[in-house]
Amino acid sequence: MEDHDIAVYNMSTIKPLNEQFMNKTLAEFETIFVFEDHSIYGGAASSIAEWSAKQPSPTRIIPYGINDIFGESGTPEDLYIKHGFTAELIKEKVLSYL
Repeated sequence: MEDHDIAVYNMSTIKPLNEQFMNKTLAEFETIFVFEDHSIYGGAASSIAEWSAKQPSPTRIIPYGINDIFGESGTPEDLYIKHGFTAELIKEKVLSYL
């Protein structure tokens, strides 16, 4: 398996979007995966994709989160497993794109 440069960042807010950080990130990476443990609609990935569409960058934005479904009950661990938010499942998701 070939080596890849991978970094993990925590985006604590969507608005205002940290454009200085995003410019640096778009320049550094060809692909940005945005993992959100909630709906993929109207979240961080949407905000980043909308902003990056206006930038002169070929960076791909890959959103990963919960599809448009009703809320569910369960332990956080069970729900993370169900929706693919364990370290191993996130790793599989990322590697499937590389």
